[in-house]
Amino acid sequence: MTRFYFVFPLILLASCAAQPTENPKLRAAKILLDHGGANSALHVAQSELMVDPSNKSALIIQAEAEYAERRYLQSEASFKKVLAIDPGNTRALTGLGRLNLNRDPATAEKLFRRAIKSDPKNVDAKIDLGISLDNQRHFAEAQKIYREVISEMPESDRAMNNLGLSLALSGDTDQAIEILRPLNVGGAGTHRSRVNFAFVLMLAGRDDAAKSELSQFMSPQEADRTYKSLSAHVSDIKVNSGH
Repeated sequence: MTRFYFVFPLILLASCAAQPTENPKLRAAKILLDHGGANSALHVAQSELMVDPSNKSALIIQAEAEYAERRYLQSEASFKKVLAIDPGNTRALTGLGRLNLNRDPATAEKLFRRAIKSDPKNVDAKIDLGISLDNQRHFAEAQKIYREVISEMPESDRAMNNLGLSLALSGDTDQAIEILRPLNVGGAGTHRSRVNFAFVLMLAGRDDAAKSELSQFMSPQEADRTYKSLSAHVSDIKVNSGH
């Protein structure tokens, strides 16, 4: 079993926490946001904010829509406006934490811990906390968190996938493959999780298996581009680990 020590690659699983809102327009905007209509949801939220600039629900939807649209600076500002109104708001804390996951994982960790303190049952915040720890190479602590989530929610594919990634990143590729394979073969798994599975196979030195996995759900051109991108990640990892 090969051991690697390296910087966590930017191929993370994520999800958006959904909470109900009483305003019918904002409830519709949240549905739009959850089904890929971020731009439309953003317009609805902004129209509500023109009437009530301190509408917390509208600010949250605006921030999450901006995040989905990759307007990260605007999203950060919107999440901070929510926290100025409600310092313990878990959606704002989690959203702001995700914006910091790769650029400042230590700050992200603090934000996720605040979210969990406000809502100890917030599974998304717990998994995000694990990712922030992985990004700081605190693999054992991250894996403990993922396992705790899985013990409470065995159906959480997100926790399972991130546990597998964490194990692979800490060097235990054999166990990672054992965990990830049932979640990602035979058409199972999301596009992102299957790419991550191919990445783990490559970390284990099983490039042919990774190519085969990618070819099952991508065109030949897309599979080739993705394989080359993953190869660059693996090469960086081996350079950083001295291999």
